[in-house]
Amino acid sequence: KFGMELDSLADGVSFGFAPAVLIYGFALHNAGIFGLIASFIFAAGALLRLARFNIEAPDEGVQTYFKGIPAPGGASCIAAIVIAAIHSDFTLTTDFELNTLAFIVIAVGLLMVSTVKYKTLKGKKTKGDYIYLVLGIGMFVALCFIKHPAIAFFFLVCYFVLFGMLNTIYLNLKYSHRRRRHQSVRSE
Repeated sequence: KFGMELDSLADGVSFGFAPAVLIYGFALHNAGIFGLIASFIFAAGALLRLARFNIEAPDEGVQTYFKGIPAPGGASCIAAIVIAAIHSDFTLTTDFELNTLAFIVIAVGLLMVSTVKYKTLKGKKTKGDYIYLVLGIGMFVALCFIKHPAIAFFFLVCYFVLFGMLNTIYLNLKYSHRRRRHQSVRSE
């Protein structure tokens, strides 16, 4: 039990505070108090995500979806932005660029505590799981040859984040359609 709690503390530092300090030191310090608030929201989101994972983890069975983007995925988003910007010699200097980055950092922090479903790829794989993996790996490999691995990593992370959001929309539409159909059958 002590080791489990210590592991959560280490994850909070690694996937919450370290990326928040990284993005703040990289660019958000130029955004003033808004940059500090954005970094704090990201760190708080990672800590809340880890706490929720600890209390919602199933005792038995395999979890097929994470609720919210996993903390390592959120940290990867921040790292991918920094690595791609450094590789591209892209400096964030204008207010628009800094505010956009702050909003992205806040969005990733909020995605960690959202109910967006992200696949775990544990347990029995479906045809859709293999398509998801092949598309992601194929995109990464192609971009490594066309561009640089730093840019490929950035797009791979974007793919992961967007796929989770689109998959959640699809699952919600599918569930609401089934529920409406079930209600219409019950009322007849």
